[in-house]
Amino acid sequence: MKTAVLFCLIMVLIQTGCREPEEIILTENSIPGLSILLPPQPTIVQEFAAGEMVKYLHRISGADFEINQGERDLTGRYIELCLDKAEPGDGYTIIADSRKIRLTGNSDRAILYSVYDFLERLGCKFLAPEFS
Repeated sequence: MKTAVLFCLIMVLIQTGCREPEEIILTENSIPGLSILLPPQPTIVQEFAAGEMVKYLHRISGADFEINQGERDLTGRYIELCLDKAEPGDGYTIIADSRKIRLTGNSDRAILYSVYDFLERLGCKFLAPEFS
């Protein structure tokens, strides 16, 4: 069933002007349409966040996404995990255009938050076990 389903079209509303939304196809017929891009020297938390992205995207779509470190292919499409310590705290942004989806966090923990938020927007649900 996974191969018969077009996994996801993300509609990105561009905040500047009244342009039509752009579409990014993450996977089609269990073939990934982009890769995951990490910084050249990722931290353990950044590697974990990329691993979570790959794991859950595979569970949703059946596609095997690749993780690349610092090898930005200017012709390809990718999901980029970025650290930007310009602001304090655990804030993050998710910005997309027709070639890339950039998940930027103010800390490593914020990058992980952005990955989970992105996955939830795709329909992934994280349920806590019953605690006694």
